[in-house]
Amino acid sequence: MDNAYHQLLSDIKATIRQERQKAIRQLNRSLISVYWEIGRHIIERQQHEASKDFPNLRQLVAEIPWGYAIFQTASEELPRL
Repeated sequence: MDNAYHQLLSDIKATIRQERQKAIRQLNRSLISVYWEIGRHIIERQQHEASKDFPNLRQLVAEIPWGYAIFQTASEELPRL
């Protein structure tokens, strides 16, 4: 019985550890999503303000295809996390 009791405690501890890890991963996903949204709002605001001050900014960004491609890919992939 002593051995069975120790096994039960070990199983319970393992379950708690696993669930804590799941909770941490979910929290990290949620935080990444929140920070992504905050960043998106900041960028949109900056772009809106910049379009007033620098009307050709979008054209300039479009002329740098690799930078735009990286931004486009990231903006499509990150929300899926």
